[in-house]
Amino acid sequence: MNATPQCLLKIRQIYPDLRDNYRNIADYLLANPEKIVSNKVRDVARAVNCDDSQIIRFCQKIGYDGFSAMKTSIAVELMPVNIGAVEPASGDSFFRGQKSLSGKQYQNTA
Repeated sequence: MNATPQCLLKIRQIYPDLRDNYRNIADYLLANPEKIVSNKVRDVARAVNCDDSQIIRFCQKIGYDGFSAMKTSIAVELMPVNIGAVEPASGDSFFRGQKSLSGKQYQNTA
């Protein structure tokens, strides 16, 4: 991760104005951005001890349509920048040793 995701920056910007459960939600999101990507709104609500609707309203407060939009934003921003730069080792082939349902073996023609 090269920089702080924009979502987390938004939360930090409004943090001083947050109260009660919204502050608890912000604390959880800031401390666990990787968990947000794999959790459902209900999981986050349980972790913060609030209602699902409060999580969704929080997401809307920071500019997202809802939890899914915020979760997607965090997931995209947490992806490594060079994800496509990995090349297979010399001679590696996905198809080597793989058989089709018909039992024929395919070979790498590259």
